[in-house]
Amino acid sequence: MNRVRGRTTGREQSGRVPFPSPVMPTPEYKTTDIYLSSFLCHRSARLTRLKRVGPKKVEFRFEADSALHDLLRLYWSGTLTPVVPWELFQCLHRLRCLSITRPK
Repeated sequence: MNRVRGRTTGREQSGRVPFPSPVMPTPEYKTTDIYLSSFLCHRSARLTRLKRVGPKKVEFRFEADSALHDLLRLYWSGTLTPVVPWELFQCLHRLRCLSITRPK
């Protein structure tokens, strides 16, 4: 203990771990591309939240895991991927509806 200022020097607290230990947040993938987001939702990626960042811009956040990164590689590779158009359109429509902020 520093007698002059009443502060600890750090030696007294070495080796101590605060309890409970802080929880690390889960990693998230962020994008503002609604078409990429609808593809990811169509392929069952987990949408964790969305946030409006402008009048016409929404940030979509997905749980980042190996399956999501595989889907991103597939999306950006340009290879033909079979999808059911109606289901993909439904995902796009659902994301647009979720992104609309309504006054309460």
